[in-house]
Amino acid sequence: MRDNRRREYNVDEIMKKALISDAEPDVQVNRRIMQNWKESAEMKRNAVRKIYMAATAAACVLLVTVTAGAAARYLRTDEVAERTENATIADAFKGENATEINESGEAGDYRFTLMGITTADRLSQLDESGPSLTAGSTYVVMAVERLDGTPMPPTQEEAYNDLELFISPLIQGLTPWQYNMASMGGEHTTFVEDGVLYRVIGCDDVSMFADRKLYLCVIDDTFYDTNAYHYDEETGLIARNESYQGINLLFELPIDSTKADPDGAAQYLKELEASWEPEETPDESTTSSDSDTAKMVQELWDNEEEVLKDAILMEEYTRTVTAKDGVYAYSFGTESEMWSMLFYETGLKDGKDYLISNTGFNEQTGQSEGIYIIVLNKTGDNTAEIRVYHKTQTDAE
Repeated sequence: MRDNRRREYNVDEIMKKALISDAEPDVQVNRRIMQNWKESAEMKRNAVRKIYMAATAAACVLLVTVTAGAAARYLRTDEVAERTENATIADAFKGENATEINESGEAGDYRFTLMGITTADRLSQLDESGPSLTAGSTYVVMAVERLDGTPMPPTQEEAYNDLELFISPLIQGLTPWQYNMASMGGEHTTFVEDGVLYRVIGCDDVSMFADRKLYLCVIDDTFYDTNAYHYDEETGLIARNESYQGINLLFELPIDSTKADPDGAAQYLKELEASWEPEETPDESTTSSDSDTAKMVQELWDNEEEVLKDAILMEEYTRTVTAKDGVYAYSFGTESEMWSMLFYETGLKDGKDYLISNTGFNEQTGQSEGIYIIVLNKTGDNTAEIRVYHKTQTDAE
């Protein structure tokens, strides 16, 4: 039997050679990583929400214990999975890979209970381009309740919008602000029953990394906050920032180390990072939309004021961001979608950078209804202000 304890902490060579330095995509690639992180289609009717970007400043006190008594009044994990109306998730929590955990952490006004985790087997799913990158998936069930016993608001009520949560697996040796559910095929479904909020989060299969520590973070924000945790570049370990003014719980995910697949993990990262790559040069597949976007970016560089004169500043999304290892991580969201992106310090020009994203696709016209223009302005040695502007399709033309 292999002794995985040494490998668990002595992964520096592997990480530095394969998962940190060499795996870091090109500057032009990283600053244009834009992923949609949204609620599963099956749950949208119950969980439409607004996104507020300001982080909650509630004091965070961590207490992780096994709470079998408290968990007894929850739904079972397989019952929660059934509520997602997703056969893959439901079957996965009935399978041999499902693990009951029932560990709780208290932070702010809430108790968070990590109920269980499972992994859907990697399948030989194919499409026109070859094997599916996300054929295997990890699913986690989390229960959330108020410490004072007040029922959690139903997802269709406005009060539900006041609870911002980013729940995601993190992996030892992979920079957490780059590799989390926002960039690894993440989605979630949410519902409330008997005053308890249940969330099932899913992302690409992380069990292939089970020869190292696997975590689950819980942050009261809409995206990963680089200030919430400490990342040790020597060991790849992740730890809570005890001085963080907000919720930053960190659970360990007990995935059997024998499920580790280093070769598969290396291949996955290679394919994942390749999926971030933009086209280096225009070719026959370049669309008119691509050309229009490139043209507008150039116009922004030439005359930002003119381009933005008809755009609406979305003030609720303006944020000052602190760089972590030269990376500015930022996200913003609408009622049903979230965009996440990375700007690299080395990719800035005169302390500025721009991104453009289409939004509001109209199935009848086959066109987007408008665009978002994301503007980064460096404000200090390690800080930048990021603003989001919106233009309708008419204004953008």
